[in-house]
Amino acid sequence: MELMGTSNKSFKGKARKRLLFPVLLAFTPPSYILAANWEVTPSITLSETYSDNINLVASGNKQEAFVTELNPGVSIRKEGAHHNLILDYRLQYLQNSGSTNRSSLFHQLQLDSNTELLRNSLFLDLNSRINQQNNLNSNSATDNLSGNQNRTNITEYSISPYWTPHLNGYATGEVRFNYNKLSLDNSLASDAENFDYSVRLNSGRRFSKFTWLIDYSNRNQVRATNSVKFQDMLLELRANINRHYNVFTRLGYSKNNFQSASNQNNNGFFYSVGGNWRPNQHVSIEAAVGNNSFVTVDIAPTRRMHWVTTYRNNDIGTNTGDVWETRFDFETKRFVWAASYQEETTTTQRLLSTLQNFTLVDAFGQPIIDPVTQQIVQTDISLPQLVDDVILTKEAALSVAYRSGKSDISARLFRNRTTFQLSQSINNVIGLDGSWNWQFHPRTSFFIRPAWQQTKRTGQKNNRYDLTLRLNRRLPISIAGRGQSSITIEYRYINQLSNIQANNFTENRISANLLFSY
Repeated sequence: MELMGTSNKSFKGKARKRLLFPVLLAFTPPSYILAANWEVTPSITLSETYSDNINLVASGNKQEAFVTELNPGVSIRKEGAHHNLILDYRLQYLQNSGSTNRSSLFHQLQLDSNTELLRNSLFLDLNSRINQQNNLNSNSATDNLSGNQNRTNITEYSISPYWTPHLNGYATGEVRFNYNKLSLDNSLASDAENFDYSVRLNSGRRFSKFTWLIDYSNRNQVRATNSVKFQDMLLELRANINRHYNVFTRLGYSKNNFQSASNQNNNGFFYSVGGNWRPNQHVSIEAAVGNNSFVTVDIAPTRRMHWVTTYRNNDIGTNTGDVWETRFDFETKRFVWAASYQEETTTTQRLLSTLQNFTLVDAFGQPIIDPVTQQIVQTDISLPQLVDDVILTKEAALSVAYRSGKSDISARLFRNRTTFQLSQSINNVIGLDGSWNWQFHPRTSFFIRPAWQQTKRTGQKNNRYDLTLRLNRRLPISIAGRGQSSITIEYRYINQLSNIQANNFTENRISANLLFSY
């Protein structure tokens, strides 16, 4: 049995080391936590899937396969006055009749823990992730069942103690250290260790007419090649004239160190002088001039609508020149509208650390539950190629969601432009998707999801069409009145059209799934 080109024995040893340390830490808080109640929900899923193109290759090389999937898992929740924990784990065993390595074993984990070590003062965050993602987005697989070994196994854990000082009314803030280790198997991107330090202090209640802010962050990413460092310091002094006006000045220093072929990063001192006008509780306009200038308009005409937009023109920092950011949210009883645009300089390793494996919510803030597994594990096919480079991402998204008594309907349009700072290659992704979940019977629901995504980069253009149809039926089976079970039938169709013949493929897939959770 092999996983990602690694023997099962070797993988078990590596996985045991990577899993055991963060998990043991999460379960060794102070003694008062151990006496608290825990909510533990085990589950198991048995699935059988037929695919007419299990390797996602061009028509002439198609191979059919039946894949048997067994997924034991557990969900653990703990909410308390001094400790909160969320842990979701799933073991995915695949028996693939159309693969050279017929048996495969994958782990998926998401752990988030927060512990109060000293009352209202010292805290400890522990986080861990295990998931699988595509190395390239030319032949992207949406899960671990199909594909041509294009995926990488990602293991991550982080330890972050932090202190929230309350200095007798003179200052409040946060002082945090974060250590993060990210490991990638079978990937062009190398493993990374992140050492992050941050200090943020705000003036306390003793300051009214004059307030101040000190903000310092230092982020070091150590890699086998092309290590990266981002460092920023900021001092803000603000004078409050009255409840409608205030003036401020900002002084800072930016020092960043990474390899780049562009001129969009400039180190040095920066300054801004400006003011804020708040004519009423619904509108705020803030502007400043200097070598880092900006304008921010914040509008909230009702408690259900919020729109904030910022334009920056920076001479110093990672994103110099003209930069826009915006975020719009509007919520009614039935609808949620959202739009956003942002630019960020980061690395692929940092980008992978932001992915959520299980704990996702919909537009209405409710947890998204997969009727097949009762857990969410996603492979993001819009990610850029995973390499050791600093990337500039420009992301725009527009979405709408509608909820009625029996239906949940959503649609999303997004665009992502990624510029690799060393190679200067550009990866453009634009996509449109939607979904409809119809609970037409108390125990039975129907789900449909169409999607389209276009990916462009040097010499390549791929158009991908994806359609999912699913019928789910909850079964009246439980143990001692606890738990739930369901059966799901799913059909999926994928068609990718590319200007490179080897990247053309279609797949038809049908699955039957049986779930039981207790």
